[in-house]
Amino acid sequence: MQIRRFVFDEQMLHAKVFEQAFKDMMVSLPKGATDLIGRRPHMEDDREFLPLQAADLLASYVRYKIASESLGREFRNFVLGHPM
Repeated sequence: MQIRRFVFDEQMLHAKVFEQAFKDMMVSLPKGATDLIGRRPHMEDDREFLPLQAADLLASYVRYKIASESLGREFRNFVLGHPM
């Protein structure tokens, strides 16, 4: 079983809100799920922590793709600049 590490953008959530949401999540998840969460997630600056930059790029890509398709528009890969 591999323990998962969660990292969030420090600009995304207020620390107290984050702490409470994490506590609420941990009490609502089954034990098998909480065993996979090694420790309390921590916050990083997305300008310095490259995995957060990659996650932001992927999220933007997926949002754009879903929005394009839901509006019946051709999806253009904004990273590569051509239709997909």
